[in-house]
Amino acid sequence: MIKLKIVLSLLLLCGIGLTACGGGPDFEDIEWLLESYGKKGNLQPVLENSDVSATFDSAEGRVTGTAGCNQYFGGYEVEDGSKIEISEIGNTEMWCEGLMDQETAFLAILGDVVNYAVKDGKLSLTSGTSTLVFTRR
Repeated sequence: MIKLKIVLSLLLLCGIGLTACGGGPDFEDIEWLLESYGKKGNLQPVLENSDVSATFDSAEGRVTGTAGCNQYFGGYEVEDGSKIEISEIGNTEMWCEGLMDQETAFLAILGDVVNYAVKDGKLSLTSGTSTLVFTRR
């Protein structure tokens, strides 16, 4: 009887959407493509023929993707609903003509991100002054 109560309690908790039951933030475990980036109110489109992506792996607490030229990786932690901290970002070190300014700006903003929002199929990551806007791949 006690086991049944525990199982029912866990099912109830999962049903109301606790992160521990797989109901985490709605941006995790999806590959996102960067659409625009930069200072709020003055976003720049991603350069044509460049692929900037992000995937937030909920099981590992890791974010990975391509920054346009190089692969990058880091840790992340979601706090208080819309707060996010991305830490320990590392990347490969190749040089790609014409992409490095965009890549440098992207990685700098990514490292300063403090909030996230998902609306109308877009993921926005924001710092105090800058924004990254992604669409689903």
